[in-house]
Amino acid sequence: MPGGRLFSVDLSASGAERAAAVDEWLGITGTATPERQAQFDALVSVLPPEELEALLTEAGFAAVRPVFQVLLMRGWSARKA
Repeated sequence: MPGGRLFSVDLSASGAERAAAVDEWLGITGTATPERQAQFDALVSVLPPEELEALLTEAGFAAVRPVFQVLLMRGWSARKA
């Protein structure tokens, strides 16, 4: 429906920010070991924010903008074009 609003939340970070956020994430759960880090990297997809914003735009959404962030979780608001 044109003009419809989307709120999307996904795991998103890149570079040093990603490494620090994953370390903090695993530290909160008490599982910050090299083995858990490797397991996390192999099983969990964490895309850069720019890539997620591009995916939303390619899916036909406009006015894509970030609305919040907590560690690896980021939220966006967008409108269906």
